Amino acid sequence: MQIIFVGTKNFDFFSRVILDKQKKILLISKSQKLPDWLITSSTVIRVEEIYDYNSKTFCLDIDEAIIQLTPLVTSSNFRVFCNQEANLEVADHIREHFSLYDHLNGNVENFRNKLTMKEIVLRAGLRAPTYTELSSSLSVNDYENLHKTLKGKFIIKPCASVGSRGVYKIAHEADFDRFLTESAGDECRYEAEEFIEGDLYEYDLAIQEGKIIYSAISRYSCPMADLQEGRTLGSIMISRELELHSRISTFGLQCVQALGAVNGCFHMELFHSINDELVFLEVAARSPGLMTVPAYQSWEGINLYDIELLIQSNIDASVLAQAPKGYQSRPAFFVVFPKINGTVVTLNQPKLNGHVEIDWQVAEGERVSATTTNIDFAGKAFVCTDNEIDALKAFHYLVNEFTPVVYQ
Repeated sequence: MQIIFVGTKNFDFFSRVILDKQKKILLISKSQKLPDWLITSSTVIRVEEIYDYNSKTFCLDIDEAIIQLTPLVTSSNFRVFCNQEANLEVADHIREHFSLYDHLNGNVENFRNKLTMKEIVLRAGLRAPTYTELSSSLSVNDYENLHKTLKGKFIIKPCASVGSRGVYKIAHEADFDRFLTESAGDECRYEAEEFIEGDLYEYDLAIQEGKIIYSAISRYSCPMADLQEGRTLGSIMISRELELHSRISTFGLQCVQALGAVNGCFHMELFHSINDELVFLEVAARSPGLMTVPAYQSWEGINLYDIELLIQSNIDASVLAQAPKGYQSRPAFFVVFPKINGTVVTLNQPKLNGHVEIDWQVAEGERVSATTTNIDFAGKAFVCTDNEIDALKAFHYLVNEFTPVVYQ
């Protein structure tokens, strides 16, 4: 069996012992850089990237990819792996074109289109935000009707974007006017949905043949779009002993089952509202992004990337759902620091009980523009501690008290 990897994002998250066993075909952009060990152990295919106005980012050119893959894919003994949101539909087209194993059974749209997924969840009798698709002929006169239909303050966002691109909070008519101005001539499809007050959580799970083989729940420091407003975004696991953990697990599973999830890793975002409701927000057919995967591995010894690779390859992954014998847990989490308009004066280093690694994306003296997506940040910090108490204290400090960057 050979595996076609559509993109190589975060390949360092894989266990090398798992990755090195695979015969790899890497489908990547022409500009992407790869380490030597990966180049020498793989067949590398480079194609152009094209802009997808619905996801508001670039994806690999599917037509060029199929042309280059055709001489190589000579049987059904190939698998396609992808956990990059922007390329999930590219991977789906490749599977369909070459009649290869499809762990999603043709349901990729359920996990990409935010309108479709909410419609299915609501139809199943589960709570999701009230929403409506926005017309291309939208005008300032529509504000009052949307404000009434969506129960006050609301959110506008693309129906299939990536990384919180193109998200607007609409609290006043002026916010709506700004959206209309900035999206004028935009071919992207947008939706509007009610604003949910509460805490945002991620529910991450791996399912194989309809059975959960691993799941975990983490609490975000703030909703994703708040990073663009200057807040530090982070995520930390919550205790499996909490009643809320049990509630989210039950509700989240009901949602993904309604969406037709039988095989794969799934990353769901949902709110625990101030009214004590669980409210589905959205779900992706992939493992979580940023640094949630290494955080789970540090905390519980489970590598979701390894599990996802086997599931998408139709190989039994249950053996990977248990921590290695004698595994020593190190509670861990990540945070990302926003960029603020201005010149970077100082990059600060926090003092914590635990090991902190910060990957700075800005430098002292550099003039930067404010964050516009959840992958556009000043720096990301990964923190490992000796116990849960230290982890929770460090998380609280970094997201509420620490000043990572001093700007002029």
